[in-house]
Amino acid sequence: MFFVISGYLITANAFRRWSEPGHVDVRVFYGLRIARIVPCLLLLLAVVNALALAGIAIFQNHSPAGVPISFWLVNLASLTFWMNVLIGVHGWTNYALGVLWSLSVEEVFYLSFPLLCLAFRRQARLVAFWLACIVAGPAYRFFHQGDEGGYLYAYFACFDAIAIGCCAALLARRFVWRGRARSVLTWLTALGMTFVLPVLADPGEQCVWRHSHGVRHGGVVASRAWSYGRVGDLARAHIRGARRIRQTELRALSISPHRAGLAAHDPSAFRRDGQRETGASN
Repeated sequence: MFFVISGYLITANAFRRWSEPGHVDVRVFYGLRIARIVPCLLLLLAVVNALALAGIAIFQNHSPAGVPISFWLVNLASLTFWMNVLIGVHGWTNYALGVLWSLSVEEVFYLSFPLLCLAFRRQARLVAFWLACIVAGPAYRFFHQGDEGGYLYAYFACFDAIAIGCCAALLARRFVWRGRARSVLTWLTALGMTFVLPVLADPGEQCVWRHSHGVRHGGVVASRAWSYGRVGDLARAHIRGARRIRQTELRALSISPHRAGLAAHDPSAFRRDGQRETGASN
């Protein structure tokens, strides 16, 4: 979901600024990405490294694959956008920085974005390339079903979602929804965002909380979308609401950040932990 929203917003903003693929300014595009990503990334690395040096266990490196990984390598993977590769090979080495795997996927995709725009110069050719990515994604995951790193975190396992968002942005530029059609589309999209997560969630997870808070969040998203009237604004509202849902889930279930990070890497470990606590209380 977040990859799709990311692709939509990046493409919509780029074409709003330059209107045509052949007009994209590579230096300006990269400059905007650097200004948005690098300062926060450097701050994150500084804070996590400092807390790790202070001896706080959750911020230190771990060796799930049995191979010690230095902080130098983790920092390098974070800064050069191959954290997903590191996780695929060595496991969730650092809980706090492991979430940067998705940033690695996004930035490698966007590294090629302006270059492809200038190379193809036509929207039709660009869409054809993105459609190829959309077709290649499921095929790649099919051949890596036994490989968690390749199935979940590899570049080609995730590029299809970003490409879907890119195509949706170009489609939204071509078709402008007004009046009743816009209202119907807005509410259908809000309902889809509300119910897709509970339906696809792991049955072993706390789906009741996901569903109840998801329904409430869907109403908020729909009301905002009603006033904004654009899918891009709906996407931004969904991102903010999803963050609140996650925070509410963790508070309600009394999940510590350490357990939340562990569950993100291995949900079965989270369930086993919960079962042990239940057994102890009994």
